[in-house]
Amino acid sequence: MAADFVHHYEARIEEGATVAGKAMFVSSNRQVAYAFYKEVVALRPQWAEVRVCADGEELTEQEKKQIMPMERIKLVMTRGQDDDPALYEMLGTKDYRKELDRQFKTSKSNFKIAIVVDM
Repeated sequence: MAADFVHHYEARIEEGATVAGKAMFVSSNRQVAYAFYKEVVALRPQWAEVRVCADGEELTEQEKKQIMPMERIKLVMTRGQDDDPALYEMLGTKDYRKELDRQFKTSKSNFKIAIVVDM
């Protein structure tokens, strides 16, 4: 499924058929979402690299203050006490998730792919 998603996403980007390269993958549960994230990152490790903004974008001074450097692909879900430590740290706090929401809505942000659970 991850390989199919990557192929489809890259084809849509090439066609210019997405809004600012944004995509959302909705999963039915946390385990599937995390496994999917790891599979996609294994296929495209560069998507997990923190970048100041999306490729090909130039930021104004004001945008540099508003756009947070981050990865292209992120898991957006609440964290649980039983989460794997790496997953727990990755998910962050409620305030962090609010910031992810704001960044995802910003076209020049490097955050382009949100993996969510039942949202």
